[in-house]
Amino acid sequence: CPSCKLKFDKHNENLDIYNQIDKDRQLFDDFEKLVGDDYLALIYSDGNRLGEHLIELSKNPNAIDALSKFSKGLNDATEIAFKETVNEVFKDYFEKDKKHFPFMVIVLGGDDMSVVMPAKYAFEFTKIFSKKFAEWTKDLAENIPNISLSTGIAIAKHTFPFSNLFEIAESLQSNAKKLSRWLRKKNNDSGEYSTLDFEIITESLSEDISERREHLNFKDYFATGRPYLIGDGDYSFKFEDLANIVSELKEAEGSNSFIHSIYDIIKNPSTMELNLNIKLNRLFKKHPIIPILLNYAKSKHNLEGKPCCPLLDIAEVYDTVGG
Repeated sequence: CPSCKLKFDKHNENLDIYNQIDKDRQLFDDFEKLVGDDYLALIYSDGNRLGEHLIELSKNPNAIDALSKFSKGLNDATEIAFKETVNEVFKDYFEKDKKHFPFMVIVLGGDDMSVVMPAKYAFEFTKIFSKKFAEWTKDLAENIPNISLSTGIAIAKHTFPFSNLFEIAESLQSNAKKLSRWLRKKNNDSGEYSTLDFEIITESLSEDISERREHLNFKDYFATGRPYLIGDGDYSFKFEDLANIVSELKEAEGSNSFIHSIYDIIKNPSTMELNLNIKLNRLFKKHPIIPILLNYAKSKHNLEGKPCCPLLDIAEVYDTVGG
């Protein structure tokens, strides 16, 4: 169909990056073959404060040269960070499959990166790419120590309309940027904070992200900690912590059925806390971390000051991070 042709034609603009990684590999010719039984993840990353940096560089007496040098350095940094991330995240895949790339690049250049891949790789890819991007953008120009990224990850079945999926990823990325700005304001500094927001879509969306998450606002806490901070910084919800909790939960007997039942419980908010506490009590003797999750809400607050317990986040990333 015309829309399918359009989205795959976009990859022709990025053929060089594929050749740099491995000129003998090929792209899968559709999303179904790319993801198999997995969900499709669309990752959209964008640099923070780039407009501010460009304004400052334009004040340079040699502004044209300064901007040109910065632009080339930024583009190179993005490509290098991307290639290094690909080789690290897909190392095992490349050893098993000698023919294909397990991703498709949509946009790669400047401070923008958009790529699709099986969902099981998306969070690790984002975490590593964010850190490598910050490393490779160090000292690109005077008074710019490095550049951070804000990322949105939209995950859905491969049949979900691609244009809608991209819009959701953009919205999530914009939401992640709010946290980055909030952290700079809160800490009264010029620090760089990479951030992440994500959404797993299991049905058609008729509302925006904020409206969709309203049903997660329970009596005593908000059932998500999104968006998340990636890396260092003084904030309650760091993605590394979420990934660690999930990894620990996977070691608990019976936690798999518990985690997947959270979806059903959240669909009935009036009975969520009662049912959830029953399940927590059943698992208490098997793994102490489970009941601690609700206490987590009493001391952890999001950027809006709401107490949060990331129950939905844990459930949604359970199959895609950790051991």
